[in-house]
Amino acid sequence: DTIKMLSDDDALDLFRKTVKSPSLLQLDMARQQARMKAWRIVSDLGAKQGGRPELGFIALALAGKKVDFTKVFKRIDDMVTLLVKEGKDDASKKEYCDKEFDEAKDKAKDLKSEISTLSSSLEEKQA
Repeated sequence: DTIKMLSDDDALDLFRKTVKSPSLLQLDMARQQARMKAWRIVSDLGAKQGGRPELGFIALALAGKKVDFTKVFKRIDDMVTLLVKEGKDDASKKEYCDKEFDEAKDKAKDLKSEISTLSSSLEEKQA
């Protein structure tokens, strides 16, 4: 009777409903491994960068068991957007500084030329 009960189709359906299939177990392990790898990368990056609270929050989220990766991906996208904006700001500031340095060099040349001219004319008047 027991063997008949266990080999029954109803028992097989019940078994399939209650026990995860091996492929789902593999997916769970793959997700866990991906989360741990991402956590290591973010933690290492946070240690190198130091003082970036965003990386700390992401690492904390990745260390948890139940993680909503959409929030993590959004934070990463926000950080990338911020870094792109900061890069553009840095480029425009560099451009401005280069222009100011060129103008200062030109002005220094003009002033040296004027000093030279005035020194020459002063020497002529004194002579």
